[in-house]
Amino acid sequence: MHRFVRSLILGIGLLVPLSQLGSAQDFSFGPPAGMSADPSVQNVKTGAEASVETYNTDPFYIVAKLELPKGWHSYYKNPGSVGIPTTSTIEKVNGFEIEGPFFSIPSVDHSELGYSYGYSEVRVAYKVIPQASAPAEATFAPSITWQMCRDGQCMPDETRTMPVTLKKGTGASTSDPNLLAGIIGLSNPEWSRTITSTYFTQEGKKITLNFITSEPSPFPKANAYFFCDDGQILPSAPQTWKEVSPTHFQLELTYNDGSDFMYLNSLNADGKNKEPITFLNGILRFNNEVALIKAKPESALSATSTNANDTVSAETVEEETSLGLILVYMFFGGMILNIMPCVFPVIGLKIMGFVQMAGGSRRKILEHSLTFVLGVLVSFWVISIIILILKNSLTSADQQVGWAFWLENPWVIYTLLFFMLAMALSMFGVFEIGVGATAVGSDLQHKKGYAGSFWSGVLATLVSTPCSGPLLGPTIAYSMGLSNTLLIVAFTCMGLGMSAPYIILGSFPSLINKLPKPGAWMEAFKQGISFLLFGTCAYFVWVYMAYFDQETSPTSILTLFFGIVSFICGWWIYGRWCGMYLKKSTRFWGALFTVIFLAGGLYLAVPPSSQEDTAADTGENLTLVWETWSPEAMQKALDEGKPVYVDFTARWCMTCIANKLVYQNDEVKKTLLGHNIILMKADKTKPNPEIDKELKSLNRSAIPVNALYQAGKAPAITQEILTPEYLVNFINDQMKD
Repeated sequence: MHRFVRSLILGIGLLVPLSQLGSAQDFSFGPPAGMSADPSVQNVKTGAEASVETYNTDPFYIVAKLELPKGWHSYYKNPGSVGIPTTSTIEKVNGFEIEGPFFSIPSVDHSELGYSYGYSEVRVAYKVIPQASAPAEATFAPSITWQMCRDGQCMPDETRTMPVTLKKGTGASTSDPNLLAGIIGLSNPEWSRTITSTYFTQEGKKITLNFITSEPSPFPKANAYFFCDDGQILPSAPQTWKEVSPTHFQLELTYNDGSDFMYLNSLNADGKNKEPITFLNGILRFNNEVALIKAKPESALSATSTNANDTVSAETVEEETSLGLILVYMFFGGMILNIMPCVFPVIGLKIMGFVQMAGGSRRKILEHSLTFVLGVLVSFWVISIIILILKNSLTSADQQVGWAFWLENPWVIYTLLFFMLAMALSMFGVFEIGVGATAVGSDLQHKKGYAGSFWSGVLATLVSTPCSGPLLGPTIAYSMGLSNTLLIVAFTCMGLGMSAPYIILGSFPSLINKLPKPGAWMEAFKQGISFLLFGTCAYFVWVYMAYFDQETSPTSILTLFFGIVSFICGWWIYGRWCGMYLKKSTRFWGALFTVIFLAGGLYLAVPPSSQEDTAADTGENLTLVWETWSPEAMQKALDEGKPVYVDFTARWCMTCIANKLVYQNDEVKKTLLGHNIILMKADKTKPNPEIDKELKSLNRSAIPVNALYQAGKAPAITQEILTPEYLVNFINDQMKD
């Protein structure tokens, strides 16, 4: 059970930052240490070579190489159950077209932390096509970003650039015939050229990848393995190859239901797939022969190309598909806003208003409708700009904005949590703010002519936002990881979705009579989907709790929850006693207590200024008290003849967090307390030069590190991954006279 819980924590820690693996800075186990001093850690060999000695008009290749020390590995672009993907880029060079990157074939590795796809040696190739304007000399600078791990311990991600300078000449090839061997997509094995169609079927968790060939039994007599580009396939599940007929082959796979703790999906508890996958891209491997595979559901039955010319477009098609789905979801999300009770009843009234302003002219009706749409779009663009300002203000000069970077900032989580909680309460009916917003903008929307239509669009967006919790709230959270341009495009699609009914009805006003009648169903719909946002709030509470020390100061967690309750109570007071229909004195006192409870809740839930240092001893014999480590505090304890056990840890180190379960074991507690050991925590969540200096003195470069100090003895360091039995034996052995 202990091993399962530890694996669960490791998986959950990886889940959020790796659901979108666009940046190597999104997440890491953290600088792991706790391993034997190994000078080879610094001996990562990197370099780049060209497939030609000089270039002419023919295409050639630049290959970047990364050789890791013995026992270490990095990860494929789909890392499997754990890890950060290896990425590569190359600077643009005038006079050349560059295609790639093309990665080498990964291997499947298994450890206590899960199944991973990775390398001990990485090679990344780029195809370079000289143009007529190619200069007499050019420098090509590929770079590789990787995370290096061993036995559950991971170094921080690192990037190296490897420039290669070539001159124009004969285009003679280099003498290395194996330079491009094992690079995915540069050449195709014979068996891949016989594949005429590739598709998959899905039944619950079972996915069957089908291959139709033009020749009988073309595949090698070897074990087949499919590496998907994304997380649709469970890495820990076996893959079974079957020959249905001489020209029909199947590879049985398992849908990733999240049991490897990395990739989220949409399976229900009963195993039914709510949202079937729409594509399955990756590589099919037989020993050292691989081919790119692009498969669609059986219903599409589209042929899959495996030509070399398609290798670069495989990733591009996948990215375009993902982005396309996002934009489609945003569009329909905008359309759903029109169903909300604060928007839907006025759609027909707005169009009829356009009819009256246009005097029945169909052209002018459409012009007013489009002006209204412009007001909606401008409003969504303003929202985009606000998010961009927030995003950029939270990014330091040396921090790259990647997916989930904002999870590292407790104030962002704090803001999103209470913002979406307020929206969820509004949607559920605890209070309404749409009516007030309508009153505020009434003067603008009643302007005559096109100005009135424009401000009506702005107002429609304004009054829809309180109803958009499950759509706008998570969208804001997701949008923090998009590029500036894509963020604006995404919100534009959402605005177009909201505008669609006005465009259609403005073009065909007679359709107004076809709209369903507003009724109680709309309020039920709004309240029902509010639970989606309550679920999102629960997730953010869980993330936010990581900033509170749950071990040494559980009362801070209790204070957080009291703050949330106070915040909810404040909005309830607002909805109950601040309505415009109530008398002025009632609204005054309602507003006063609303402010008190809202402000009190927000105050109680603010992020801690620093990690809690200690916890009060409750008087129970099995309570461990952790002090904050410092060189002075440790030396003082040692001078007094007390042994000191130091846990070098960090919030971002999942192995550290998993190890902490060991300290909940009663035998471990009894052993530590029985030897009167002083417990100290060296928290490296934030940069700490003193901790770095101490780790260096221990010949360690990363965490976790757990060390026992005794006066007159060299520090004793535990193994990297702790178990209760091991730690008890370690302490007892070290404390012997």
